[in-house]
Amino acid sequence: MTLNLEFQALESAEYKDLSATVVKPFEPFTSSVVLLVQRLSDNQPFILKLADRRLGYRSSNDDDAETMP
Repeated sequence: MTLNLEFQALESAEYKDLSATVVKPFEPFTSSVVLLVQRLSDNQPFILKLADRRLGYRSSNDDDAETMP
């Protein structure tokens, strides 16, 4: 599968095209999908994490659990 994305670096206002091929999905999927992908431009592998904002932020901090009713 090929992904065609627009990528924005953290301190940049500019978007760049990023095309990659999925090498391997990491399962099981949770509130986000984590994929090992490879850029088409230079075959550089990297990890891509896609979060589903509809599920909200889930903290793993134990202090947060203590303050919940």
